[in-house]
Amino acid sequence: MLRNEVKNRLLELRKCTVGNCEIVNCVNGYLAPGPSGSLYPCRCMVVFLYLMELVKAKVPMSYWCLSLDSLKGIDDAYKQIVLFYLGRLEKAIRKSMGLIFFGTNGIGKTSLMCEIGKEAIVRGYVVQYFTVQQYVDAVKGDSPIVREFQDADMILLDEMDKVYIKKGSSYVGKSLEDFLRRSISSGRAVIAGTNFDEETFTNTFGDSTVSMLKRHSKFLEVEGEDYSDTLYNSWEDMLDEDYDFYCDSIVKMATRLHEFVEERENEAWR
Repeated sequence: MLRNEVKNRLLELRKCTVGNCEIVNCVNGYLAPGPSGSLYPCRCMVVFLYLMELVKAKVPMSYWCLSLDSLKGIDDAYKQIVLFYLGRLEKAIRKSMGLIFFGTNGIGKTSLMCEIGKEAIVRGYVVQYFTVQQYVDAVKGDSPIVREFQDADMILLDEMDKVYIKKGSSYVGKSLEDFLRRSISSGRAVIAGTNFDEETFTNTFGDSTVSMLKRHSKFLEVEGEDYSDTLYNSWEDMLDEDYDFYCDSIVKMATRLHEFVEERENEAWR
C-alpha cells in the first residue's frame, strides 16, 4: 500500500503530465479508440507510469533527466564499467553482485548509481534509493518504510560517509552490517556511494563489513570534476526553467518500460 506522501506526489505528477497533455485525442491518458475499438496509452501516460516507478523507488528528481552519456566530467573508464555491469544485470542481481563508488563530492557517484537504478527499473526490477542515515532513522523509529528498503531487488545506498555515529557506539556499524548481510544473502544487489576513501570506510564500518562487500562488489575510486560549480553558476537559469517531464532521457526510458510491460503481458496470454 502506498504511503500518503507517495500518493500525493503521484497525484501532482499526474497533473503535470496526464493533466496537461496537449494531444487532441488524448482522454485521461489514453488515445481515442481506433478502428479496432482498442484504447492505447498516450505518451503522457507512458511517461507518468515511468515517473511513478521513479517515485516509488525514491530516485531523486534531480537525476530523472540525466543519462549516462550526458554525465560530464566523469572518466569514460567508469562509464564503461557501469555499461559492463548493466550488460550482465540479470546475473548481477541473481548473484547479489554490486558496485561501491568512492570519491569526493560532486563528481557523479550518485549520478552513476541512479543510472544503474533507472536501468534496473525499466527491466522490471524493484529498486530503492536511500541514504544510510535514512535507514538508521527508519529502524530506530520502527518505521514501515524499512520494509520498502528491505524488499528491493536492487538497493542504491548513498551517503555512507554522512551517517551520525555516536562515539563509542557500535549501533550504526552493526545495523548496517546486518542489513547488508541480509540483503546480499536474500539475492539483492547493492550499489553504494561514499565520500570516504577505502581506508576510512574500513575504519568506520569495520573489516567484517568491508570483507563481505568485497566478496560481492567491485570497489571503484571515482575521479572527476566537481559539478557543483557548474550548477551554482546556472542557478538563475534553473530557477526560470520549467521542469521538462518529456526530456529525451525520460521519454526513452518510459518507452522502454512500456515495451517491457507490454511484452510481459503478452507472454502471460500465450
